[in-house]
Formats: sequence, C-alpha cells, structure tokens
Amino acid sequence: MENNAPEGVTAVDLAKFEEFTKQQNLSAVRAAAAKTECDALTADAGPATLKALCEQADSVALGGVVVLPCFVKSCAGFFGEDPKTSLFAAVSYPLGGDTLKVMRCAVRRAVSDGADGVELCMLSYPSAEGEFAPFRRKLKSLRRAAYPREFRLVVDCSRVGEDALVKVALCAAECGVNCIRLKNASGLSALARVSSALRGKAAIKADCASFEDAEELFVLGASFVSFPRAAEVCKERLASAMDPGI
Repeated sequence: MENNAPEGVTAVDLAKFEEFTKQQNLSAVRAAAAKTECDALTADAGPATLKALCEQADSVALGGVVVLPCFVKSCAGFFGEDPKTSLFAAVSYPLGGDTLKVMRCAVRRAVSDGADGVELCMLSYPSAEGEFAPFRRKLKSLRRAAYPREFRLVVDCSRVGEDALVKVALCAAECGVNCIRLKNASGLSALARVSSALRGKAAIKADCASFEDAEELFVLGASFVSFPRAAEVCKERLASAMDPGI
C-alpha cells in the first residue's frame, strides 16, 4: 500500500487527520442544513412532489418545509412519527387577505393536522402609532390559536419601509411571534437593522438563492434561510462531505 503521507507523518496519522477533517465538514454541512428551509407553495406541488420533497428533506435533516395548509396532513404523514425536519403551514398565503376569523381557523386546523408551526402572511402592516393597537390584538389572537406550536410572521419588505419594518418586528416579538420572515428584501440593510433591533427576542428568516448567499445572511443575523432546491442541494453537499472524491 502506497504511503502518500508527507515526510515525518505516518500513514495512520494522515488517515486520522483526514477522518477528522471529514467529520468536521460533515458537522458544518449538517449544521447549515438544520438552519435551511424551503417552500413548496407552487401550483405543481401536488402529493407526489410533496412526498418526494418531504422524504428528501428528512433524509438530510433540513430545518423545515413550508406547504399550503391543505397539504399539511398529508405531509405530516409523509414525515412519519419521528421527523428530523419541521413542517410549516403558509397561512393566508400569499397576500394575507383573509379575515381574522378565517386566519384563526386556518391556524388551528394546521396545528391539528400536524404542523410544527405556521407562517402567517398579512395584507398590511402598521405605519403609524395609532395603527399598532389593532395589529397587536390580531397577533396575540393568532398567537393563541397557534399555541403551543411555532408562530411566524411573514413581512413583505416591498410594502413597508425599513423604519416601520423595525417597529413591526419589535411589536411582533412582544406579541409572542417566534420568527419574523423577511420577504422581498431589496438589500441586506433590512436584515441588519431588524437583527440589531430584536437582539434575539425573535428569530429571523431570510430568503436567498444559494448556500453561498446564506453565509452572509447568517453573519448579519439571520437564524434561518430559505432557498429553492434546498433539500436537493443539502443532499449533494452531504454526499460530497462524506466522500470528497465525488
């Protein structure tokens, strides 16, 4: 057997170092996967597609999969009794145009169907002090409906300025919202400002295009990221970390 170890290093030592490096790489990829989620909210995301996605996501312990409420029960079944991936329902997706009563019913149904949490979309956000009281009451009501599961608020950054965004995020955290998802953020400043204001009072989820983009988002304060093909990419990265020769 050929010894490719550098001079002064035994083959056994080299093998131990390579195994250590491999385990370190695997740990890093698994940690990134646990903080990565993906949406399954397109019109072609039917039962067969969702089953394949759930199985792939669970095989790599992806952080979460977001589905339409009507598919929560099926996906909970696809994940089985001891899932490694969390399941979220996108309530009032995509614009948040439902009444409070309908939202509450949808949240309760998603929880009873097996969702680990909900991501709630809203049609509008308060911009003036007088508008925060009804907004706060609505969030608290929906938080109670989701209890004890995770309750997330989706904020469309294209429809609210950064100053108002910070106030909305702080109000949401005070009302028991576990995570703020920033959608359609035009740059990184929105994430940085919200992260600085929240100081860990609530998690932040940001959308990106790839793992490479995700690194910068994590540095700026994102707790979770979401991007297309996340489960597939995580599977490829794990395979590469397990066998660097691939």
